[in-house]
Amino acid sequence: MTSKRTAWVKLENREVPLAQSVAAGMVGGFVMGLLMQYSTGTMTTVAGLVGQESLAVAWAVHLVVSVVFGLVFGLLLTFTSAGRYLVSTLAMGLLGMTYGIVLWFVAAGVAMPVWLSSMNVVSNPTIPTLDTTGLIIHVLYGLVMAGTYVLVYTMGREESSQLVGDA
Repeated sequence: MTSKRTAWVKLENREVPLAQSVAAGMVGGFVMGLLMQYSTGTMTTVAGLVGQESLAVAWAVHLVVSVVFGLVFGLLLTFTSAGRYLVSTLAMGLLGMTYGIVLWFVAAGVAMPVWLSSMNVVSNPTIPTLDTTGLIIHVLYGLVMAGTYVLVYTMGREESSQLVGDA
C-alpha cells in the first residue's frame, strides 16, 4: 500500500510532473504519428498548421503538439481530482482513452480544421471534422500516453509493481 501513499504525497505537494508528461506525450505522439503516416497517410497535413508541406516539419509540429498535450495531461493529474487514478493502471488507461476522445473532438475535430482553413490549406472545412479512424488513432494516443506516464511515474520507486491492476 506504500505506492498509493507515495502517489498521494506526490500530488499533495503539487510537484509538476515534467519528465513524466514530456515522455508520455512524446511516446504517445510517436505511436500516433506512425499510425497517421502509414495507415491514413495524413501526417503531412499537420505541416499545414505552419504553412508547410514537408513530412519532417509535420513530424516536428506533431511531436511538439503531442508533448504539449502530454504536459496538459500531467497538469490535470496534478491539479485536479483525476490524480487519484494514478494508483490504478486500468483507471489510467481509461482516463488516457477518454483524454484521447476529448482531443479528437476538440483538437482534431474543431481546432485543426479552423486553423487549416485560416492558413488556406483547406477551404470551407466541415466543423467538426470527425471520422472513425481519427477517433481510433486519438484513443490509442491517449492509451499509450497514459501507459507511458504510469511507467515513468513508477520507475525507480519501491513497490512500483504493487499498483492496483498490476499482476
